[in-house]
Amino acid sequence: MSILSALEGNDRVVYSPGAVDLSSYEDTNPRVNVNPGRVNNVKEEEKNPMFVFSQALPKLQIKGLIQLVVCSDVIVLALEGCVIRRSNSDPKEPFDNIEILAKPRPQDRIHKVFLDPMGNSLIISLESRENYFLHSSFPKPRLLSRLKNIKIESVAWDSQNTDSSSTSNILLGSDDGHLYETVLEAKDKTLIEHKAKQLYSMNEQMPVTGLHFERFPEAPKDPTKFLIVASTPTRLYQFIGGPTFEALFLSYEHISKNYYELQPNPRSELRFFSPHGGLSKSFAWTTGPGIYNGALRFGSQKPGDSAMVDCKSIPYPPTSSSSNNNNSLSSNNLSSTNSSSVETQMKPISFVITEFHYVLLYDKKLIAVSVLNNAVTNEAGVGKPIRGSLLGFHHDPVTRAIWAWSDDSIFEVRVKDESRDVWRLLLQNNQFTAALEYCKDEPEKRDKVYRAQADHYFSIKSYELAAEFFGKTSRSFEEVALLFLNINEKDALKTYLMEKLRNLRPKEATQKTMICTWLTEMFLNKLTMLSDKDKEEQYGEVQNEFSDFLAANVEHLNKATTFNLISSHGRAEMLVVFAIIVEDYEKVIHYYIQNAEYEQALKIMTNHRVSPEVYYKFSPVLMTHIPTRLVSAWKSANLNPRKLIPALMKYDHNKSNIRSNINNNTGAGVNQAILYLDYCVNTLRNEDPAIHNYLLSLYAQQRNDTDLIRFLKQPEAHYDLKYALRLCTKYNHQRACVIIYSAMNLHEEAVDLALRVDIELAKEIAGKPDTDNSLLLSEFGGGTSGEVSEMELRKKLWLRIARHIVEHEKDIKKAIENGVQLLDTCKVLKIEDILPFFPQFEVIDEFRSEIISSLKDYNQHIEDLKEEMNYATKSAEDIRLDIQESRSRYGTVKSGQRCDICGSLVRETNFYLFPCQHVMHIGCQVREMEKHLSGADLERLRRLQRDVEMGMGNGDGGKMEEMDELVAGECVFCGDLMISEIEKAFIAPQEEAVRSWYLN
Repeated sequence: MSILSALEGNDRVVYSPGAVDLSSYEDTNPRVNVNPGRVNNVKEEEKNPMFVFSQALPKLQIKGLIQLVVCSDVIVLALEGCVIRRSNSDPKEPFDNIEILAKPRPQDRIHKVFLDPMGNSLIISLESRENYFLHSSFPKPRLLSRLKNIKIESVAWDSQNTDSSSTSNILLGSDDGHLYETVLEAKDKTLIEHKAKQLYSMNEQMPVTGLHFERFPEAPKDPTKFLIVASTPTRLYQFIGGPTFEALFLSYEHISKNYYELQPNPRSELRFFSPHGGLSKSFAWTTGPGIYNGALRFGSQKPGDSAMVDCKSIPYPPTSSSSNNNNSLSSNNLSSTNSSSVETQMKPISFVITEFHYVLLYDKKLIAVSVLNNAVTNEAGVGKPIRGSLLGFHHDPVTRAIWAWSDDSIFEVRVKDESRDVWRLLLQNNQFTAALEYCKDEPEKRDKVYRAQADHYFSIKSYELAAEFFGKTSRSFEEVALLFLNINEKDALKTYLMEKLRNLRPKEATQKTMICTWLTEMFLNKLTMLSDKDKEEQYGEVQNEFSDFLAANVEHLNKATTFNLISSHGRAEMLVVFAIIVEDYEKVIHYYIQNAEYEQALKIMTNHRVSPEVYYKFSPVLMTHIPTRLVSAWKSANLNPRKLIPALMKYDHNKSNIRSNINNNTGAGVNQAILYLDYCVNTLRNEDPAIHNYLLSLYAQQRNDTDLIRFLKQPEAHYDLKYALRLCTKYNHQRACVIIYSAMNLHEEAVDLALRVDIELAKEIAGKPDTDNSLLLSEFGGGTSGEVSEMELRKKLWLRIARHIVEHEKDIKKAIENGVQLLDTCKVLKIEDILPFFPQFEVIDEFRSEIISSLKDYNQHIEDLKEEMNYATKSAEDIRLDIQESRSRYGTVKSGQRCDICGSLVRETNFYLFPCQHVMHIGCQVREMEKHLSGADLERLRRLQRDVEMGMGNGDGGKMEEMDELVAGECVFCGDLMISEIEKAFIAPQEEAVRSWYLN
């Protein structure tokens, strides 16, 4: 029974998801209730709140703090009395105390300070409408004379500026609704103040509470374009254009409605959020009724267009006015309403925007509102008594740190995992992809998102998508499978199985095999359903998909089971595909050969580098049908030619030619067996006798013996000569037989046969003993004795040729001419050798010059012999004289002469005196000679010594003379022995002295 039918037989599961109920996917842990205006799960928040006040710089004594700004971790404090305190790099004195005016007037109170993103440039605006510039390289602030009588409310810095000595082009917003442009530079501790240009007037005489600009992303061939956003207590303006600020505002001279207007908020603030220092992607503006917010889209907008999208206003959250609001909130003051805690909707003192929250600042606490669902997610008190209330928020644009301050305290708001619930909020809005991004690497959360996504798609009947996401969940496999079977969604079930297979762990091998087998059956069923001719396109698509599936999951499929499944459905083409995937090439080749698709079979063999055994197995069949292509494949493969002989024997050249002519195939007329064997012999240098013998047999069967002769004349013969002779005799290739006889050193038989074929061939054979070995191979039973000299053999062969020329030439005159030519060709024969072959009483005038030349040669030979005899006689006489003189030769030895070997007096015992005047004791000479004698001579010397010692008293002088000849033939210092000693080491390797030289 198949897996599919087994599951279909179970009880059906009724499933009706309807609307997605997210509560079933929530964690068992308590969680934040996202109803606006309420904060539930107080214990969770108190245990691990997102936003917490933390006192900063506790040792810093401050009083009268007006404003705090922080950029790139550079802290600037604006204090009462026109004093600026700025952090520096000295840990002992963390802050510089800088007085703006030596004697400030009452109206010279600091109004606002503005710090650039790099923390280098500080603009100070006073209530007296004077402005100062303090650079990190300046010890004192410098008056901005060109900004006199301008009370600065806001500054828009260039976030892309990288020059620490210049502010680049910046925008200033005044308290009377005017916008200015200027550039401030600090060169060599000198202020360079550019002219302040008034660019725009709001015409409402209200302060510019917020100001910000962004550059549009650069586009090819487009000039620089800016987005400028400005806010007042009642209006939000936006300006788009370029390429300069001045050109931008000129384009708005005739555009009157470029702002949003809402109820006023005296503490209006404008904030922007940009991820990782890039373009701002959202904004928020505090108005009378709430927070006006939206996203920013930068595209092809023109002046008058808007870059703000999805804009909406959310109300301020209710806040509790409590008698004890210095501490963190507790469950009592959140869950109950009593006489000391009253909820009211109050405007925040200040706020900042993070990626997921609007953080609102109140007198002694903060409230975090989710950007995604406008719900309060966190409320935190200061946690310590402070004088007065909190005065403001500041957000470091570089480090993202949030700072708050009061008259005498500084706080840092620590942010802890503010994205912890983002995935759940996005899930509620069916933003599944975004929710997954915030699940991070937490499998449980991801599983819940996938389950909710799958149920959502199932509820709207998008079954394919539902199946894809079901496959990523931990939901029961049987439950999901039956879910799709109940509604007869086989394609969705297949999608689910595929996705499930991808998500199984490597160790779940059994489950993978089960799913792969089920999918195989589903693919085969699908192919059966699409077998109709009108569904060929769909059939091809499913077939390709099935092939890809088999290739990708072959390691999880049981080979035998898969073959049986495919065979049971009669899908032969898929059987071939799977066989190729599992590299069972024999099965594929066998299939193609059965269907007479020989080209395809050979293609499998060549493309997949099958083993040589596969070639040996199928070559006999292929050789009878596609010999040309098969031989070409053989040449490309590393095969043993001997094992291909059965295939070569199946080859019929005549039938192959007929088939090739019918099919107009190339290679017709060429014997492919000979072609391959010739390649083996001449290219691969194969020396196997079986290959050479079979090639010889194929050559012998040809009428033309040109190839046969060329093959036989090769310098090295690896074929059987007797077998070759039988073949050539059988097919009457006499010229070839002559060459074989010659190779067998049967020269007489070779010449005799050659004389019947071609006399020139006979001459060629007769000349071969000059270069061939003169000793004949006795195994061939030749008619010439091994003792016959080379010259005699050559002469004998040439005499056979001469006899043949004379006896078979009926015209005597022509025979004489041929005989003369033969004598010129062969220097072995003389005229007297061939004269006996001519008839008696024949006129031989034609041989007159040859006869005269022969006689001269005989006379010269006789003279040479006489000269040699005279020289031999003289040499014998000289030898006799030398012998007589040696008998009377003597030498003189002084009485004090010492042995040249041992150094003792020679007169003490018998000694040898050599012609070179060296004198040695007989015993010393014998001992020296023993070192150089061979084993046989040394044994002979020992025997002679014993005989001499035993027969000395009997006058046995013959033994002594024999021993003298053996050991006293030459002086050991002057003879040939000393010359041979040159190549001998002074010290033998086995001597102890050599071992003492070794290094440890």
